[in-house]
Amino acid sequence: MYLEHFGLKEYPFSTSPDPRFYYPSAKHKEALACLIYTVEQSKGFALISGEVGAGKTMLCRAALQRLGKDVDSAIVCHTSITPTQFLKAIAAEFHLSPWSKTKIEIIHMLRTFLVKRQRQGRTVVLIVDEAQALSAEVLEEVRLLGNLETTTEKLMQTILVGQPELRRLVGQHRLRQLDQRIAVKFHLGALSLDGCSTPSATRHCSRRSSTRRPSSPGAWSATWWPSARATTWTGRRWSLARSQGAAPATNPRGRACAAPSAACTSSYTQGTPARPAAAPAVMRC
Repeated sequence: MYLEHFGLKEYPFSTSPDPRFYYPSAKHKEALACLIYTVEQSKGFALISGEVGAGKTMLCRAALQRLGKDVDSAIVCHTSITPTQFLKAIAAEFHLSPWSKTKIEIIHMLRTFLVKRQRQGRTVVLIVDEAQALSAEVLEEVRLLGNLETTTEKLMQTILVGQPELRRLVGQHRLRQLDQRIAVKFHLGALSLDGCSTPSATRHCSRRSSTRRPSSPGAWSATWWPSARATTWTGRRWSLARSQGAAPATNPRGRACAAPSAACTSSYTQGTPARPAAAPAVMRC
């Protein structure tokens, strides 16, 4: 019903980190530049932190797309594991066979793989998502993987991605060696009206999903802000009366609706589509 009404071919605000819906806000552009710089300049380690839903995983996938086909990448997102399991997870992501190997054999296998890729002119990137859940022992293993290098560059570029607790975890005294090796640190904060235009972000995601223009001028608002669905363009007078208790519980099209919120009704006094007073703290696109 919603896809047909808004002229969409797929839902624009899915929880999956689809890089097609990446929205380049000022903060996301800066974070993306940090990731690409780390990989292209072989800096070894980068750390991206941010609250839940800030777009960290989507940002990493967008970075991999922009780095091109000469990059071999591995993404480890299950981080409640032991150091040996962590090494096996990395080797498995690179399509190696570490299951019956000892820890020493896995490290030798990874080094052989990395040297081979380096000679082929390829770049190897490891992304560790949900890194705030890593134990200190596993983080020490991450640091030791950074010792796999030539005389001029790191053989593998490691990106640690996690919630703000990750910065505090890495900042502990016992992990100071890892902390000193991280060349780039970036905190992806919440979007603000200064850093992102809500209508432009909405149009960006909607265009990615759309097959045609929406059926009404207020459709983009209804897509972006659920509470605006009761206040369509043709029903703004009803919504104002409804908010004041002077209108029936159905809109002009005869559909039952709840009373709109103040954030929606106040904007209709000027005859404009509803918009939230502030951008949500979570933006995926």
